[in-house]
Amino acid sequence: MELLVGSKTFMEPKPAIAESALLSVLEKFFDVIFNLPMVNRRLSDVLSLLSSGQPSCPQLYIYSSADEVIPAGSVESFIAKQRRAGHEVRACNFVFTPHVDRFRNDPKLYATQLSQFLDDYVLANCKHS
Repeated sequence: MELLVGSKTFMEPKPAIAESALLSVLEKFFDVIFNLPMVNRRLSDVLSLLSSGQPSCPQLYIYSSADEVIPAGSVESFIAKQRRAGHEVRACNFVFTPHVDRFRNDPKLYATQLSQFLDDYVLANCKHS
């Protein structure tokens, strides 16, 4: 799959055969597990609590459109809810990185996002204390 960003075209990396097979098995496994009534109810309760019970501190979400475990749409929906609730929210979509692989794929961007967030919120608040 190609993605056009500005005037540059990027090719999405293709996963290895073993990775694809494992991903397929895990998707089927979790599809069954997460749809069990008890598990589904518990997950819904946790997500509801996370949505409504967030502290007033700033939030940073680093996610990816290529994450097949946590869909980008779910993250973006959660971000929108947090913003509507009046929270200060920053977000960075790494676009092509698989689940929990942001830092390894682009350590400079990851570190920049985290450092800027900490500088703007944590260090700025410490200076005013």
